[in-house]
Amino acid sequence: MKKILFILSFTLLSFAQTTSDGLRLSYQGLGYSPRSIGMGNAFNSVSDDYSAFFFNPAGLGLIKKQEFSFGLDSYTFNNKVKFFNTQTTSDLNNINLSNITYVYPFPTIRGSFVLGLSYNINKDFTEINKHRSINPNSTYISYLTKNLSDTTDIPYFLILRPKNSPSPLTKDLLQTIDNRKDGNLRSLSVAGSLEIDKDLFFGIDIDFINGNYKQSNSFKEEDINGIYSGITLDPSDPKSTNFNNFIMEKQIKWNLAATSFKFGLLYQLKNIARFGFTLGLPTKYEIEENYSENANAVFNNIPLKYPYQYTDKVKYSIITPYNITISASTFKFNTLFALDLKYTDYSKIEIENKEGLSQDFVKKYNDKIINELQSVYDINIGAEHHIYDIGLRLRAGFITQNSAYKSDNSTFNKKFVTFGFGYSLTDYTSFDFGYVYGWWKDIGDNYGSNLSRNYQDVTYKVLKIGISTRF
Repeated sequence: MKKILFILSFTLLSFAQTTSDGLRLSYQGLGYSPRSIGMGNAFNSVSDDYSAFFFNPAGLGLIKKQEFSFGLDSYTFNNKVKFFNTQTTSDLNNINLSNITYVYPFPTIRGSFVLGLSYNINKDFTEINKHRSINPNSTYISYLTKNLSDTTDIPYFLILRPKNSPSPLTKDLLQTIDNRKDGNLRSLSVAGSLEIDKDLFFGIDIDFINGNYKQSNSFKEEDINGIYSGITLDPSDPKSTNFNNFIMEKQIKWNLAATSFKFGLLYQLKNIARFGFTLGLPTKYEIEENYSENANAVFNNIPLKYPYQYTDKVKYSIITPYNITISASTFKFNTLFALDLKYTDYSKIEIENKEGLSQDFVKKYNDKIINELQSVYDINIGAEHHIYDIGLRLRAGFITQNSAYKSDNSTFNKKFVTFGFGYSLTDYTSFDFGYVYGWWKDIGDNYGSNLSRNYQDVTYKVLKIGISTRF
């Protein structure tokens, strides 16, 4: 039994802690403000409303009245997957309460001092990848056999292979894969801004983060053409004749918590321009991970279940890298123009063991991060045009989120076009709408390297609405 657990623990590590886990927490979300998203999130030097929590807390110093806001958002992840000679399209949707925020400017004799409190969801993990095709080259059943003399692996227990021999099921099975991810990061944010000199503001944002993440993987192999009909896979067991299908299911659940810190500066150059700077410190996410897997096979329409449904629980930390943003904005021709440039070194991601991971695994993971990932610059561009007569503000923008992998070309960079509008319901209350359309490519291996590879064309749609009022 101990040997079984050791082997399955190896499977767990290969499925659970991967480079993408560190990136999942390190990539910046799209935030929660429909106004900023409509401007392509080029908001670091603007930050003159509640979204300063997310972009530049120094901008809170520009708020002169109390402000209350709340909003909703909707995410749609669409994936068009090419797998051998077939193409499958699927999508997954999610709706969140994006934020509830309150900002209070304290009375001062000179300058400004502003504090705020916000509950917000700033990152969504919704993803889906479904595909199916006959694999003419390999099977997952054969891949799971690491050692022919091992009598504890899944194919042997499910009589998919004989003792000391590989499985006859080597190719031409229909493979059906359903991978889903969901969850989000929720923050209770406390932020403040102080005008430390005329038109120069300094701000701090502290986020108390908790969240959840779930990844479900279902892998099915079927002999739909009867290629192996009549073949006894394990001659010592007649029940192994007339193979129908094999199913392997895995699931990961995270509960996570962290505290993050962001420092910002914002300078107002008269009525000409604003300049912003933020430093986001490395954030240490404490993760409790629960993993489970099970398998079964069917012969002659009679199911055979793997007798050991494996579960495990580990605790570890993922430390995300620091990031730096510089920005500028100006107001001309009744239009606000803004530009942000963000730097992140993803090779600084680290994992630390708390409980259940070996020192050797942690070292290999961190070495892999250094070898595979790189530093990147991301650009946000946006504009907001004011039509004062009717209280309407029209917005548009563009976002880049470049791939952190050294080996990726530009097709793997995430690109987003955005637009939106704001409408003044009264002198102090406004309704805001923002929409995002993103697209990028990705590649996935169901097992091994290029044995069961899929090619993905992803589109990502986000809709955000919100109401804010000042009093």
